[in-house]
Amino acid sequence: MIPTLSRVTVLASASATNPSVQPLVRETATAAGKLGIRLDPVLVDGPADFERAFATMVKNQTQAVIVQPLFDPHRMMIIELAAKHRLATMFGYRESTVAGGLI
Repeated sequence: MIPTLSRVTVLASASATNPSVQPLVRETATAAGKLGIRLDPVLVDGPADFERAFATMVKNQTQAVIVQPLFDPHRMMIIELAAKHRLATMFGYRESTVAGGLI
């Protein structure tokens, strides 16, 4: 969908107690590396950190964001921030795409 895609961010939980974070970041980084795409994880504690996270993504010249399914309840906030910063989004649930997420 983005022919020139070279930089992607994974928006994930900073919580050390969340068991899905490390495998998500590791497996996504492996797949990205095989495609020649740089992966930057941005870890947040929750919605209060989303503005900062998106500012970091813009600074890092991110083109797309993979959102950890944990943040799906906050999809509208993420979709709005992604639209504001012109970033493609990839979510784990159909409802997020219906709400305005790209994939």
